[in-house]
Amino acid sequence: MDVHGKIKDNAKSRTDTADICDREELHLQSGPSGQTVKPKAKFVLGMDKRRESCEWVKGLNMSDG
Repeated sequence: MDVHGKIKDNAKSRTDTADICDREELHLQSGPSGQTVKPKAKFVLGMDKRRESCEWVKGLNMSDG
């Protein structure tokens, strides 16, 4: 869920992704100020969708059997 400090996605893993994988949208890119930017993957949820998902899970009722 893209929690800061809890993910293993760093610049080194992104360079490995560029060497191994054909997913151009995940490669490191140059930003407007010359800094490197790690673009977010398509499956990363925004804050509003995260909250909606958590509320949905919180409202689930499970049988004890």
